[in-house]
Amino acid sequence: MNGFQNPEKLRKLLQADKALEAISLAADLVLLVDAQDTIRDVACSLEEPLATTAQAWADSSLMDLVTVESREKLGELLRDIRAGQPPRPRQLNHRLGSEPDLPVVYTGVALKSAGSVLLLGQELRAIADIQQRLIAAQQTMERDYDRLRHVETRYRLLFDMYTEPLLVVDVTDRSIVEANRAAIEVLGAPVAASFPVGLDDAGNHAVKDLLDRVKVLGRTEQVLVHLQSLVGGAVGPRYSVSATLLRHEDCARFLVRMLPAANGAGHPVSEDSGIRADDMLQLGPDGFVITDMDGRIRRTNDAFLSMVGLATPAQALGESLDRWLGRPGIDFNLIAATLKEHGSVRMFSSFLRVENDGREDIELSATAVLQTKSPYLGFIIRNVGRRLMPQSAPAGMIPHTTDDLRDLVGRMPLKELVRETTEIIERLCIEAALELTNDNRASAAEMLGLSRQSLYVKLRRFGMSDVDTVE
Repeated sequence: MNGFQNPEKLRKLLQADKALEAISLAADLVLLVDAQDTIRDVACSLEEPLATTAQAWADSSLMDLVTVESREKLGELLRDIRAGQPPRPRQLNHRLGSEPDLPVVYTGVALKSAGSVLLLGQELRAIADIQQRLIAAQQTMERDYDRLRHVETRYRLLFDMYTEPLLVVDVTDRSIVEANRAAIEVLGAPVAASFPVGLDDAGNHAVKDLLDRVKVLGRTEQVLVHLQSLVGGAVGPRYSVSATLLRHEDCARFLVRMLPAANGAGHPVSEDSGIRADDMLQLGPDGFVITDMDGRIRRTNDAFLSMVGLATPAQALGESLDRWLGRPGIDFNLIAATLKEHGSVRMFSSFLRVENDGREDIELSATAVLQTKSPYLGFIIRNVGRRLMPQSAPAGMIPHTTDDLRDLVGRMPLKELVRETTEIIERLCIEAALELTNDNRASAAEMLGLSRQSLYVKLRRFGMSDVDTVE
């Protein structure tokens, strides 16, 4: 800072007490330090309790009041001031016991008394707080960056390891943004190529229509297509192509998955139609699962994957159907035993345990194919959750019979079952008391050991009274 152009004029106008007041106003901390680095006086404009703490520094060694790492900087500051050199501001941290350190940036001037120094300080807690928040934000960003790198690595690994063709296609220009190895091998489609590619003419038109529908409707759809004709005019391999619309902020992408559709599998519905039962099961709205006799899944369709919350068939293949079907160790074993004895099961009511901890009420039919080298079981699974839901059932309705309660075993924790049982017993007791007293509610309350108000509350809770106020 440049000095005054006419200091003599200011010296004549400025009284000593006013000069001290100006110094106190210009700094948060003013320390009078003698030649032995002992604080002789303190002026402080900090708020409480820091002001009281700073005032108590009088007659204390300044070196003892700063942190270890600040002592060297304090020594350099005092030497520069006493040597008459322009002092460079230095940040010192004062120790405050169990409280966070107090950061202060100091400069100073030498006084007439030999070795005495007047230190002027500005506290930096606000700046230190911003610095700490900046450091914390930077550390958070670094952790997020590392986490994103790990996620991207896992994504790339899974994307490339997926054995079926998988592509990410831009919604606007239909260019291929990403393609896994299987897609490049099957379609010969490099990244940035226009999609669809590698299909016959009918397949190209079908996939274009598919993408248009998915873009408008927003739901996953699929079609059956053939790859380009092979040498000699033979029909190319057949694939089931499904597309899902993914949106993130202003970006939209199609996730396109291609699953091989076994040529010649199944039997034609009619000789002229060209429609195969295999296609209907694969594309049908009901879940379709084939397992071995131990319940290990050998084949499934997209409807079943959607019901249980899986993304790819690979997540289900080799897993036990018992993992998702009904009560663990009960429903599947019961169905399997019936199939071995009678060959088929119809309209069996159960539920599916969804991957996200939800559940879907279902009805299934099953058939056992035993006259082969490798016997297997086939399941058709239909979601009946909405059909079974009462149209006007109150949200808190409880089971009314022991059969209702038995149906809940395995579907909810024991704690909830006990609560439901308690409510059933309460209802039965209230009904019995009302019957014995010819619907005299005052007598029924006395018989049950309840106040009339408590009885009315329970009657309304169980839907047994249309009374809105207590008599």
